[in-house]
Amino acid sequence: MKIANLIKKNKLLLLILAITILKGSIWTFIIPAFHAPDEHRHYATIQHYAEPENYSPATKKQLKKSFNFFDINTHNLSPELRNILEKTEFENTCFDYNGKNYFSKSSLLGPNEKQIRSSKLNRFIEKYPPTNISYASSYYKISSILENYLADKNINVIERTHAIRILSILIIVLLVFISYLIFQELYFNLTESALLSGIVSFQPMLSFMGSVINPDIVLFLSFTIFILGAMKLLRRGLNFQSAFLIFAGTALAIHAKPPGYFLLLGILILATLYILQNRKNRLFLSPLFVKKHIDSSLFITILAILTLYFTFNKFLSYKFNFVSLETLKNYIKYQFQLPISIDRSATYWGNFGSPNVPISNYYIFFIWFILFISLIGLLFFAKKLFQEFKKKNHNKETLFLQILFLSLIVIGLDLLIHFVNVQGANPKDFGNPYASIGTPGRYFLPAICAKFALIAFGLSYFFKRIKREKILFWFLTLMIFLNMAAIFNFIIPRYYL
Repeated sequence: MKIANLIKKNKLLLLILAITILKGSIWTFIIPAFHAPDEHRHYATIQHYAEPENYSPATKKQLKKSFNFFDINTHNLSPELRNILEKTEFENTCFDYNGKNYFSKSSLLGPNEKQIRSSKLNRFIEKYPPTNISYASSYYKISSILENYLADKNINVIERTHAIRILSILIIVLLVFISYLIFQELYFNLTESALLSGIVSFQPMLSFMGSVINPDIVLFLSFTIFILGAMKLLRRGLNFQSAFLIFAGTALAIHAKPPGYFLLLGILILATLYILQNRKNRLFLSPLFVKKHIDSSLFITILAILTLYFTFNKFLSYKFNFVSLETLKNYIKYQFQLPISIDRSATYWGNFGSPNVPISNYYIFFIWFILFISLIGLLFFAKKLFQEFKKKNHNKETLFLQILFLSLIVIGLDLLIHFVNVQGANPKDFGNPYASIGTPGRYFLPAICAKFALIAFGLSYFFKRIKREKILFWFLTLMIFLNMAAIFNFIIPRYYL
């Protein structure tokens, strides 16, 4: 009921959610099938989970060393999926930036579309092991239900692929709505919160990832749920709602992908700030405080213990490789090279597909300029809030701690990704795709709502003579322009012209 009232009060939010669905549908149909990062392998995993219980593959043995990302002959795929990749000349168009397919008004996939639609090949993997079965099983299993339902209706693989992509759109709609709730907890008004949620929605790389088959969007959603719980905790205290959101977000993140383990550190950071916030309360952690501030405390305690037990148990099984200081120094130098920094920014703001379909570097330089301005404004704003913090202004103190937490989450996630990357990096070639996970910008998307909140605070302080709603309106306008430029100036010419 509260959610319905919230949407009723803010028709702008309802409009943004509707546009998010429309925008996602457009992105879904302009991105050729399987031209997103590892999309064909994610779909292969869905088909694996769609297998009947008594299904038996032709072979379960294959040497892992034979896998080559750029050679689909080494990928374990169903005959149906392999057929569509071969017929659409997948390797030529996806792995080679200059490669072209031949589209026409009557064909979305090229000259072999009729053959693809009429094929009746086996849609289950005939050669094990399948890929990507160590994480995000819920995402794959839910998708496999839709896969089986549509296949039973004799829906061909093209329509099944796009139907599963629509699930991604729905997840992004939920993420945008939860982002709106986060901005509300950060003292933005209804209109400002709606505008900020629109900015999140129109971020080009999130639009792209939220319209294809990829479990990363579950990780993005889980971080957003966690951050909402954290903002509620710092503003309204510990209760059932904030605790549930925090631990539900953590559990979902860990289930989604390995970077989700970072939220364990997030809990530690949040607990530290919460204790700092209540440092003057003599009753803090006393039975009276617990009874007053914690609803269903037994449930929360059990949930926390189980979550931490299972996550730490798995986390401790990970083997860390400690690199030399020389390697670390060279890695840092490598990451700060201008071409590498541009590429990382491009893959955060708009480098699409498995090959490179990047926006122009001029967009990146303009974005850096905006970010620099917002950083300066944020530092001054944080300084002002800290002065109020010492004066015991409750709202200012809360906002200061919220901003501090969001900053630590953004910085911490960035450091974690680089830490994991340097673990497997080749000291002689940090860019080797087989040596490490790399640092494509989309890996930093889980903290997108935190980043945009910080940018909004920085810009609104830097331009404090202008009403914040106007600043956010122009911010949203620029993001819509960037989104449309990505579609009409880069993606459509790359694939269709």
